Amino acid sequence: MSKLYREYEYEKECVLHTLDKLEMSVRFLNVWVNEPMGLENARYDWEKNSNRNNDWLELNMVKELVEEEVR
Repeated sequence: MSKLYREYEYEKECVLHTLDKLEMSVRFLNVWVNEPMGLENARYDWEKNSNRNNDWLELNMVKELVEEEVR
């Protein structure tokens, strides 16, 4: 696996961990990011609660998280 892929997968795990901490579901995150300014607000809230930056949090990552949850 490439380093870039491992970093992306690690960030997905961090997002899931932070969602658990906030008692939020992936499906709620999916609805939230599709609202106007939703992705920016979700990124801000995630960074505030995880104490780190996440440049990987984007719509495609949220879609992948939803797909993985459904499986």
